[in-house]
Amino acid sequence: MQLIKDNTLDNLHQEVPGNYYTQAIEKNLIQRFWHSRRFKEVGKFLVSIKAKNILDIGCHGGIFTNKLYQQFRKSKIHGIDISKEAILFANRTYSNIQFQVSRGEKLPFRKNTFDFVSCFEMLEHVEHPQSVIKEVSRVLKKNGYFISMVPTENFIFRVIWSIWSKIGPGRVWKHTHIQKFQNDKLDKLLPRNNFVIIKKKLFLLGMLLIILAKRK
Repeated sequence: MQLIKDNTLDNLHQEVPGNYYTQAIEKNLIQRFWHSRRFKEVGKFLVSIKAKNILDIGCHGGIFTNKLYQQFRKSKIHGIDISKEAILFANRTYSNIQFQVSRGEKLPFRKNTFDFVSCFEMLEHVEHPQSVIKEVSRVLKKNGYFISMVPTENFIFRVIWSIWSKIGPGRVWKHTHIQKFQNDKLDKLLPRNNFVIIKKKLFLLGMLLIILAKRK
């Protein structure tokens, strides 16, 4: 697969408005359904998890990080993203969460800092997903949890994404998906980086995959 250089990819992501998801959910019924279903399914994975320190990687404008806050109100939560505009929006909107500009491949935290790390539909946007997972393993405490969500690139997703990224609000994401997590690609990356897979689930007609893993 031909990959896009980091600086070009960063520029593409900078073009996505900081309030993109907030506006999308408020004004677009399709996106409202898509994202509400995502967090309904994620919520089922979080029921038994206890965490004092949480990191959300690829948080963009913070609307989904705030969903984590609603689940873990007594926890200290950080969100990171490469988009400066998105982080500005997040800091203005959610004062209960700490947001900062950073790359998932080089997290600005010490090792063994977090009990729980999340990464929702972000790994398909980076040139080296294995570097992100390695960093997650570094900043997670032993027995800490990592939940990740990726598109599966099944036939239905490919058709919908091909259309969605060419029309309306989806056009801002054109050329930003540079990884394909077909088959068991993510399943193989996690054990290589000191994780044990606990639970996984396909949903939305098999278009999305959630995996919950624990750091050894």
